[in-house]
Amino acid sequence: MKQGATKMICICLSLFSFFTFSSLSEALGVEIKSKRGNQDVIRGIEVLYDWDFDQAEKIFYKVIAENPEDPIGYFYLAMVSWSQLASGFWSSEVVKKYGNRIDKAISVARQKIEAGSPDSFTFFYLGGALGFKGRFQLMERK
Repeated sequence: MKQGATKMICICLSLFSFFTFSSLSEALGVEIKSKRGNQDVIRGIEVLYDWDFDQAEKIFYKVIAENPEDPIGYFYLAMVSWSQLASGFWSSEVVKKYGNRIDKAISVARQKIEAGSPDSFTFFYLGGALGFKGRFQLMERK
């Protein structure tokens, strides 16, 4: 499959997930806190698929700064490192950074759940982070 087609499929899946969860949150009466924040996430995903890892990191750090108690920014920051690994940038620095970032996403999601303020996104990103961590551990043969 060509890189452009792969990129388009990934963007479509990301948007599908975003709109599915947006509709679900409305049906459940859960308020989406910031439409701008969601636009930042979508933009970060777009630049990530363009392999602009530095710009993606900047965007996701901004998402974290605006919503430090939500796992979304931490999850996608970990996905920057995951994308680097998947693209062949295997180094001890990137592996360590990925481990720290995915653990932080898990920790923030668990803290939000324990505080009694989770929403569907919290569980979604906790599940995603645990899944990616497990997948990575399988790759490392742990």
